[in-house]
Formats: sequence, C-alpha cells, structure tokens
Amino acid sequence: MDYKKEIIESLQQNDLKKTEELANSAFNAEPENEYLLAFVSTIVFENLILERQIVSSANLIFQFVDRFPNSLYPIRIYLADLLIRQKSYDTATTEARIYLRVALDNNQFKQPYDEKIKDTMGRAFYFLTTAYTDLGAKDYSKRILNYALEYATPHWTEVYKQELLQLDNELKNQEIIEINTKWEQFFESGVFANDLYNLCVNKGFNDMAKRVDLLEGHFRFDKNFKVDKSEVLKLIYGDEKNGFALS
Repeated sequence: MDYKKEIIESLQQNDLKKTEELANSAFNAEPENEYLLAFVSTIVFENLILERQIVSSANLIFQFVDRFPNSLYPIRIYLADLLIRQKSYDTATTEARIYLRVALDNNQFKQPYDEKIKDTMGRAFYFLTTAYTDLGAKDYSKRILNYALEYATPHWTEVYKQELLQLDNELKNQEIIEINTKWEQFFESGVFANDLYNLCVNKGFNDMAKRVDLLEGHFRFDKNFKVDKSEVLKLIYGDEKNGFALS
C-alpha cells in the first residue's frame, strides 16, 4: 500500500477516521521505515492533533521517538510542543535537549542538511528554555537564547530577541531577581543546590532536579568544574540501580 498517497487522499476528502486508521496501519506495517513514519507523524501532528484536536493520535508521536531516538526529523520537537501545551515543561526541555544533542553529534550546527533542520533546531532551542524560565533561572534562559542566535534563522532570531526582552522585563521583579540570583550562584559554584533541588522536586521537575544534583556533585568533587556552554547540551545517562551521570 502507498500509505503516503492514501493518507493525503483521505485528508483531502476530510475523512479523519480513515486518516487516523491509515496512520496507525503504517506504523504497524512498516515499523522500520523512518522516512514514511516521519511523514505520517507530521500529518498526525499538524492535521489531526493541532488543527482538529484529535489527541488519540498523539501515541504515534511517542512511538516514533521511541523507535528512532536519534532521528533528525522534527518529531521529537513535535513531542516537546505537545508537552508544553500540557504545561509539562520539565519533560519538554529534556526532549528539546536530546534533539539538539543529536543534531550537534551529527554536525548539524555547522552544516545542517537543509532549512527544515535549521528551523527545527531553532524551535528546539526555544523549547529548551521552558523549564529554566518557569523555575526562575531567567539568566540561564537568556544564555541559551544568545547561544542559539549563532545558528538561528531570521525567523528565530526575531523570536529570540522578543523573548530576551520579555526575560529582561521579568527580571525587574524583586521576587524573580532573588530566585534568579540563587540559580546564578549555583551555576557559578554549586551553592544553593539543596534549595534549588527542592524547588524542582516540589514543582514536579524531576529531570531538572536530577540535573541540579549531578551538577552539584561535579562542583563538589572537581574544583576546576565550570558550567559553560558545553553543559547546555549534556545529557543525563544511567538508571536508579547503577546511578546517573552527566555527559
């Protein structure tokens, strides 16, 4: 079956039930076809989920990411988008970070394959800031955006500039200044790790809590450790049994 052709035709006929059925069928029939399933996932995200609020198809976005964890197609960023819409900022930031790390490891920062990847990277950097901004680490979010400006398309350059202005405005609030200062001092030397760890746990930001714990360990055991630009795209590896590491 030509799933691509059939799905396009079902959408043109506004037969959404058939579109959803074909999408699920494609995932079952051609489980290793990354190109096809990326196309299907894009159709699902743009036409069924965003446009028509058919959220039952969201499981296909999750399936794609599970099957192709190192894919440069934008599906992981679609997943991050869905998570942000659910206010799951911690997990969304993690998904954005993973995508950008895959892009970095595949030399996409210096030589992206096409404009689609450049745009996806731009969106990923924007999503990467969400957990930090929500937790009060406004200056860290600003550093992410300034880092991203080196690689941004004109569209994302304008988006980042507007977000930087918004962050500056938020930093006029005394309460926000205080929590931002704690984060800045933590990123400088590891102080306030317990306070920030508890903040993350209390807000349900478990990935960020683990990151704070790992960074504090680096500060404690390595006097030369610094949170520099490379830290932004370091990932957490490991499990509860064997422990976690940041690399």
